Amino acid sequence: MSLLKDIFGRKKKKLTCSICGNKIENDFKTKYLKINGCLELATVHYECDKKLNNLEKSIKGE
Repeated sequence: MSLLKDIFGRKKKKLTCSICGNKIENDFKTKYLKINGCLELATVHYECDKKLNNLEKSIKGE
């Protein structure tokens, strides 16, 4: 619920992408990211998500 308040309720707070750190406007998705062994629900740009998926695939060797 807090995420929805951040997106729709608070005008002063700027949402930022968890990967690149840039401001999120309207092209984003939420995704669980494992950071330091903990899962975090993060907001990311679609482009950053694609880059992350490609990086994960290249690490796995697919």
